[in-house]
Order: sequence, then structure tokens, then C-alpha cells
Amino acid sequence: MNVFFYGLFMDREILRSQGLNPQNEEQGFVEGYQLQIGERALLKENSNERAYGVLFSLKETEVEQLYAAPSVQDYQPIDVSFTSLATGESKDVQCYNLHISKVDGSNPEYVTKLCTVLTSLGFPSNYIKNVLAQAG
Repeated sequence: MNVFFYGLFMDREILRSQGLNPQNEEQGFVEGYQLQIGERALLKENSNERAYGVLFSLKETEVEQLYAAPSVQDYQPIDVSFTSLATGESKDVQCYNLHISKVDGSNPEYVTKLCTVLTSLGFPSNYIKNVLAQAG
């Protein structure tokens, strides 16, 4: 199954460290969402924004295993339209998102790590600056 990741799970090595085998990495974005970071990251609906991330193919059992972890068990699947940066093609995929009511606090360490991942993947610098601004 194809899953769009927008937080630290964009890092293939983090997924591998969880015992998963991510395949078919593809960079892109989803329109109509804005990345918001509290203690964890989430996508907040905003028609004027786009959130960048990575699409991976994973087995359904791997996705279930990943989101069974206590730190991410509140994330629920939603359908989003992913646009590939390489081809410009769009496709409907799943994304796991945290409900806005569950976001509180801040996590500057998470923001810093996320910006490192975004930079290593070559995402737009203005997007990375907007993420970094959420460090507090």
C-alpha cells in the first residue's frame, strides 16, 4: 500500500529501524494541507498551502505495526491526493494524521530533526524555513 509521510518517517532509515522495508520512494506533496507541529506533526487543512513529503510502498502489516507504537497510535488514516515532484502525476493515497484536538505544546528538537530530513531530501528552502519557524 502507498503511504504519504510528512514527518520524521520520511527518513527511510527510521522506517527500517522499526523493522519495515519501505519501497518505491517518491517525493511530492499534498495540496490543501499545512504541516503543523506541536509535540508531534500533523496535517491541518488549509486550501492555500501544500505539505511536502515522501510516498513509500509498505505492506499493510508493516503499516499496522508502525502505527501500533504508543507514540503514534492516535494517528488515523485519511485519503489524500499526492502529486509527484518527479512526474507531476497525482494519485490517491493514504496518509496517517493526528486530529488537531490532540496537538499541544511544542517540540523544538523534533522540528530541528525534521528540517534536517527535509534538507537532505532537497525540499524547497522556503518550506523548510516555515517548518523551522515552528520551533518556537
